Amino acid sequence: MNQPVVTLLGDRSRRVGIGHAMRLTTVARALEAVGAPTNLLLTGETGEWDALIDATGVGWQSEAGGVNDPKLMERAFDDNPSVVVIDSYTISSQSVETLENSGSRVVLIDDNGEHRGFPC
Repeated sequence: MNQPVVTLLGDRSRRVGIGHAMRLTTVARALEAVGAPTNLLLTGETGEWDALIDATGVGWQSEAGGVNDPKLMERAFDDNPSVVVIDSYTISSQSVETLENSGSRVVLIDDNGEHRGFPC
């Protein structure tokens, strides 16, 4: 039986720093250790923090638009994920609902509590 694909979406920027990206690389490494394929998509500005992300050894892709950009949502579905993990301050309720309606389970890391009541 094939392992479910897990897509991880997050922010990286000067303002946010690399906390979201580093949390998601940690989740990706743990999933990959048990054989679950992952697809890490990070949005935001490039910078010196990209070398830190690369150093984790987790493959990742960059998307220029924000986490709510329709192009990123399309890329999130590329591997037909069973689960989508999101770590973003800017994710909208509509984007989360779009992911949920796709049939994927959505996990939202909400370290500040601003996403209470989101459909996930």
